[in-house]
Amino acid sequence: AAATAAMAEEAAAAAGVVPPLPCPGPGAHAAAVAAAVALPAAALLLPWRTSSSSAPQASDSGPEPGEPAQPPRCLAFDNAKFLVQVLVVWDHTVAVSGFGFEGGPYSALTKAIRFHMPLACLLSGAVTHGPLTKDRLLAIFVANVSAGLISPNSWYVKCLAFWRLLTRLLRRLPVFLQWALVLLAGMASAYSKKKLNEMDRVASMLPYFFLGQRLDWGRLCAWRARLGPGGHCLAWAVLVGFVGSYILFEEQADVVVRSVDTYFPTLPWTSMRKFLSPDCPDDRDFLAARYLAGLALRCAQALLFFLFCVPHGRC
Repeated sequence: AAATAAMAEEAAAAAGVVPPLPCPGPGAHAAAVAAAVALPAAALLLPWRTSSSSAPQASDSGPEPGEPAQPPRCLAFDNAKFLVQVLVVWDHTVAVSGFGFEGGPYSALTKAIRFHMPLACLLSGAVTHGPLTKDRLLAIFVANVSAGLISPNSWYVKCLAFWRLLTRLLRRLPVFLQWALVLLAGMASAYSKKKLNEMDRVASMLPYFFLGQRLDWGRLCAWRARLGPGGHCLAWAVLVGFVGSYILFEEQADVVVRSVDTYFPTLPWTSMRKFLSPDCPDDRDFLAARYLAGLALRCAQALLFFLFCVPHGRC
């Protein structure tokens, strides 16, 4: 039955007829609002980059002429990029019917670990620094955008071009105003009524990319190194506990998690408004809170995975 339901949902999504989100109860609404309120407070605990902070060297390209020498390459970013690709392959394998993974624990596991694209955005933002030279600008529009036009599945490549330019323009503004505009863009995407397009994804995932740029990854990795075995075990317990709870209580978890996350098999990172249940019209009042709650959930998962599940080596 679970496999049949999963296949029916996928077929409906592929045909453009997406089943509405389950109408969450007061508990889900309260959790979304609480997470949205706690997000700014939790952000204060993270180390942020300053003008003197150095960006991690995780790119194959050397410094541009006239740029200072980069610090040693951080192997954690290479390992994280590889694991992100593994998670992408797993997600697509489960989402596409015919492989025998539909429904059951495979489906629940996939829903629980769908932080791979937020993590990819964080990593992309982390290694996207430096001046926007003519060569880099040409690479964005010629290499990235042209590759996206060749294949309709290259939406992420096209999003990277928009994020790179948008965050570059925002640097002229005060940091608090940058954050406000980025979060407003993300929340606005939750209210979109338009047909699926890349601009939905550009807006909804922009905060992840911006967060990756603003985090001081060196201090974050140094904090990880100072934690003892107890801290590492606690982080693993949180991650494994979340995944295990989703597998054991998938139906209940769907009501809460899908109320703040709209990752359908073929419609990733799109507006929440299009999926509202008709019997709960007041739910749209909570769309902004639900978006921020989903942002907090996936950011927390992505950062915990990067810090405690990715081999760091020399960093």
